[in-house]
Amino acid sequence: GGVTKSTFIGNKNTLFGDGVQGSYSDGVLQVNAPAKAADAKSTTLHELQHAVQQREGFAKGGSAEGMKPLMAERADLQQKFATALEQFRTTTDEVAKGNALQQMNFYGVRLGKMPKADSAEDAYLKLAGEAEARAVQSRMNLNQQQRRELFPLDSYDVPINSLIYR
Repeated sequence: GGVTKSTFIGNKNTLFGDGVQGSYSDGVLQVNAPAKAADAKSTTLHELQHAVQQREGFAKGGSAEGMKPLMAERADLQQKFATALEQFRTTTDEVAKGNALQQMNFYGVRLGKMPKADSAEDAYLKLAGEAEARAVQSRMNLNQQQRRELFPLDSYDVPINSLIYR
């Protein structure tokens, strides 16, 4: 049961900004009309994988834009850590040195828990849901024998130990 949602296919770059080929959100799959039919199949498979992820509670996808706050937080922590490190290295006051060491520990622990990414785009590419959806696309033309021979995680285009789960 449940509410039936729809799929919409629109004209190239009328639904989304340049470079965005499709989206899936809350049961609605949208695909820009591509130049080639194979592109529509690939994008539809990618977005259908996001539908599976939502339904099954798997890791989600996202966007580079959506990763900007995470990267801003990471940059802020890096700056605070660097400031504390500089304070630790330059001060001769033992109390100030101890405070700087505590701050380095505080910010360093938080940095260690942050995803490792160089930019919002890099973080987007490392989102587990996006990497999984791209792996689905990369496997779309494999025959049954090829699918059996190629382990699904070997289809990922980013190292699986760098995936970001959220």
